Amino acid sequence: MKKITVDAKAFAEAMGKVSRVLKKSAIPILEEIAVSVKDGRCTLAATDMDTWLMAEFPACGDDLSFVFQRTKDVMKACAHFEGELSLILDAKGEKGWRLELRHSPLPPMKIIRSAGP
Repeated sequence: MKKITVDAKAFAEAMGKVSRVLKKSAIPILEEIAVSVKDGRCTLAATDMDTWLMAEFPACGDDLSFVFQRTKDVMKACAHFEGELSLILDAKGEKGWRLELRHSPLPPMKIIRSAGP
């Protein structure tokens, strides 16, 4: 099992930027976003074979690479996250794997009320 943690807002913004190149294609992989994490940097990439778009931002955790399936659904979910976003890639034998996204919201803010003078 491999895990990374990223800022949810940075992840959603990067997905939005690189997804601009995605369009319906006879080649299904061209409708998806690739994710690569190495040496504390997460890179998202997409292409239509004419144009490549990439976005990079900080990440903590293991080095890993994968391609989303159903990128558009992932983007819709990520648009609602704030704080830390953990991506956990769990290999299920030789033929399968599972990706889990866990959202940790920002800690609650302290509201300090003071009595007037």
